[in-house]
Amino acid sequence: MLNGKHIIKLLMCLILSIHFVSADTDNVNIDPVVDDVMSSTPNTPDTDIDSSTNRTSNSDRNLSGLGLDDYEKVAKQIFLVKEAMSDDYAVGDGLTLTLYILRYLAEVGEYELKNEDIVQLVNAFEKITGEQLDEKVKDVVAGIARIEFGKKDDTYFAKIFTINKDGIIIPIHEKGDDGKIDEIRYAKIKNKAKIKFTDVVTSVQKSEIKRFLTEKISLPIISESWLPPLNQLHKDVDHEIGTYLRDTNIIPMRVTMKGIFIKVKTKTFLKNMDFYVRKVYTLAGREKNGQPIPSFIMRMRAGLVNVKISIDQ
Repeated sequence: MLNGKHIIKLLMCLILSIHFVSADTDNVNIDPVVDDVMSSTPNTPDTDIDSSTNRTSNSDRNLSGLGLDDYEKVAKQIFLVKEAMSDDYAVGDGLTLTLYILRYLAEVGEYELKNEDIVQLVNAFEKITGEQLDEKVKDVVAGIARIEFGKKDDTYFAKIFTINKDGIIIPIHEKGDDGKIDEIRYAKIKNKAKIKFTDVVTSVQKSEIKRFLTEKISLPIISESWLPPLNQLHKDVDHEIGTYLRDTNIIPMRVTMKGIFIKVKTKTFLKNMDFYVRKVYTLAGREKNGQPIPSFIMRMRAGLVNVKISIDQ
């Protein structure tokens, strides 16, 4: 059975590999760095990965033993996504990177990370990278009781259990500028919210992305003048999408979510609306004439109202 300490070591190896991936990773000894971080963070019980096999402590550094068939692929995917992040779209690109890390943590196997393990991961990340995470991220972490990872029907997933049974509220308080949205008030992660990850690799899956980016949402039974904008995608979101899907080294993802929504106060007769995030596509590393294109594109739904939006902040 995998425990928190083994997973912490694994993710730290992945973080370190982001720095070493362009070199010969087979000849880089990162164990001393990992051990240094582990020695300066709170201890968690160091039990065997699988007590039935009676593995020694050295085997918890054997990443293939944790279920990752291709460690180099994982390291390079996370590295490429991190390198593709832009200052122009820091919020969306940060969400994209978070989803990739969660997806590859889910590939490890069936296990759970408790709050103290997640806090230790955050501390380790900051120590290794020298970067301080946003306080909002730490507030979210503080509200998580545990995250369960696993795989069902060829789909990896992460299920979030919150300390407060009413969930976690992430304040946004962003005023609208289109005359119909008064304020984007907050995002909420409900207790037992679930995120599912699917790699986009087949021609059918790639065609779905092209259709998603180009087709416009409409709601014939209600005048659009009464609704918030239904199509809020960046003007370049479909730029050379076919070439990107053919040539990119970053595996795009289709991500579905249940139990995560954004509270929006409108100036329409609909007043307050809870837009549940249904589908996300991650398309990292795209550009037009040297300028980045948002990587985080999603569809949300409130009742009968569907909205497509790219995170452009």
